[in-house]
Amino acid sequence: MKKRSKKLLLFWWASAFGAEPFIVHYVTNPLIEIDGDTATGHWHALVTATMPGPQAVWILGIYKDDYVRCPDGWKFKRLRFDTIASSPYEQGWAKQRHAYKKSPP
Repeated sequence: MKKRSKKLLLFWWASAFGAEPFIVHYVTNPLIEIDGDTATGHWHALVTATMPGPQAVWILGIYKDDYVRCPDGWKFKRLRFDTIASSPYEQGWAKQRHAYKKSPP
């Protein structure tokens, strides 16, 4: 990874998640398909988080990952999270499915 790209990624990560005092990802139902030196992964996630405010939220989504085999092991090539719901804890996804805007693709 180029130095500039790494700095941008670290800045984005700190900006996006630095303000969340609590976040836990419960990841289930892995489906990993290997094709030579590449692979794809599909994972369901239930995320419990505290957003600034503080506001407790439920986040449900699916990780869609691409991996590549390198000389020192498997690495992420692309990590994507598709949000299904991001709901306030008190209301849940049945009453308010999206409390926050989705991340850009």
